[in-house]
Amino acid sequence: MNFLKKLTVVFIALFLLTAIPLNAKEYMKYGKISDEEIAMTICPIDSNASAVVLGALGKTDFNIEEKSTTIVFTKHIRIKIFDKEAFDKGDYKIYLYKNNGVSEKINTLKGVVYNVEGGSLKKSKLSNSNTFKKEIDRNHDVVNIALPDVKEGSIIELKYSVESPFTYNLQPWYFQNDIPTIYSEYFVELIEYFNYKNWTEGYLPIQRTEKTQNQKFSFRTEGKMGVGRGGSSEPSETVEFEALVKQSEPPRGKPRGIVHLEQLK
Repeated sequence: MNFLKKLTVVFIALFLLTAIPLNAKEYMKYGKISDEEIAMTICPIDSNASAVVLGALGKTDFNIEEKSTTIVFTKHIRIKIFDKEAFDKGDYKIYLYKNNGVSEKINTLKGVVYNVEGGSLKKSKLSNSNTFKKEIDRNHDVVNIALPDVKEGSIIELKYSVESPFTYNLQPWYFQNDIPTIYSEYFVELIEYFNYKNWTEGYLPIQRTEKTQNQKFSFRTEGKMGVGRGGSSEPSETVEFEALVKQSEPPRGKPRGIVHLEQLK
C-alpha cells in the first residue's frame, strides 16, 4: 500500500552582524568553544549588557511511529556571562505540559559551564543532582536546572529535547530576550495533515524563502484478528510513503521578535 504525504519544513533564522562567524553548523557544535568566545569581555552588540546569548538553535520535528505521532523539540543555547548581574542565567527552567494522564517528557538533557582557571579551560558538567521536577498545577510541571560554577567570564551551554504527544502544542521561539542575542534560528518541520497558523511579535518582520525536496518514510501496521466464528484477520504490512519537503533559506537582515505556531481547529 502506497501513500503520498507532504511535509512542510519551515526554517526561520535571526542574524545580527558581529565579528563572530555565523555558520550555525560549525559555530554551534556542542562542546566546541572558540577562542573568541573565551576572550570576549564585553557584548559586541551592547557594551552595557551583563551577558549575551552567543547562539540559540531550536528545532521541532514530527516523530511518526507505528501507533503514534509525537513532536520533538530540541534547544541548544550558549550564553557568555560578563558580570554578577547575569549569574541567574545559570538557573534554567523547562516547562512540561500534561493532560489526562499523558505528559510531555525530557528525552535528553546535558549542560556544562566553561571557566578559564590557571590558563586552562575548566568544564563543570551538569549532574542529576542539579535538576529537579516540580508540579505547578494539574496541567503543568517545571524542571528546574541549576548549572554549576557560574561566575564572571563563564560560558554556559545547555542542550535538551522535549517529546510531546500533544501535536497542537508547538513551542514558540524567542529571538530576543532580556539580554542581547547574537545568533538565533528556529527550524520547524510540519506535516501536511496538521494545519497551523503562525504569527510574529516584534517591530521587524521575520523573512524567509523556501525550497522543496522529496523524502521517503515508512511505518508498519499491525494485523487485526476478527472476533467470533468466521472472523477474519488482516496481515501486518510495512507502508512506505513519499513526502514533499519544503525548506526555507536563512533570511538576511536584522529581524527580531517571537514566532508562534498554533494548530488550527
